[in-house]
Amino acid sequence: MRWRSLRHVGHLLSGVLLGVMVGGTALATDPRDYVTSHPALDYFPAPSRDGRYLAFVSERSGNPDIWLRSLASGVVSLPRQVTTHPAVDRDPALNANGTQLLYVSHKSDPRGDVYLMDLITGQEQRLTDARTGEALPQWGPAGQSVYYLKQEIGQLQYDLYRLSLPDRQERKLLDQVSAYSVGPDGLIVLVREGLLYRVRDVQDERPVLLTSPPSVDSWPMVVDRTSVVFTRYLRDTNADGHVD
Repeated sequence: MRWRSLRHVGHLLSGVLLGVMVGGTALATDPRDYVTSHPALDYFPAPSRDGRYLAFVSERSGNPDIWLRSLASGVVSLPRQVTTHPAVDRDPALNANGTQLLYVSHKSDPRGDVYLMDLITGQEQRLTDARTGEALPQWGPAGQSVYYLKQEIGQLQYDLYRLSLPDRQERKLLDQVSAYSVGPDGLIVLVREGLLYRVRDVQDERPVLLTSPPSVDSWPMVVDRTSVVFTRYLRDTNADGHVD
């Protein structure tokens, strides 16, 4: 199985998102073109799997909100704001065809709850409650489940949970997870204490270690069943002024 690291998957320069190549598939914009160009901060890009839409967080309205932009070839359109509450909205995740949006909002819970919005009708529903704090929601492979990190009251760490959308049944999958990515075939790559692990069946398998110290790895994104891209932070472990 082939696993690779790309130090720079995209560039965030002065709060501007740039189009990039991801997993060998080109976004509709040229990799050198701006995807956004507002002077306010734009960050946390989240494309739909079909490559037609991009959700992102922008502070152009005065506080962090979720915005949406078309990436379709030949389409010229301005980004549109999809959340408007004065509280912080963050961590967007589009479904495969860009018609539904998961995100975390602090409008009803200072620690953040997961919301699901229909981008066609504008209707939304709250998926988690104020008893816990949630972060980084992602779609399951078939679009019938939602993954997210949950922090219990009095707990410093986050744990990974999965919620079935049809019956609203929630299940804890893995503990002590700081970041993760769910691939199209259900493969999960997760981060624990700065190291990457992979697991395909959380019921029958233990996570398999992928990386090792002294590097610190985070923000994985599963490209396909054999590849993952992630951010690597290298450390000077012997204080000689050079990265080991």
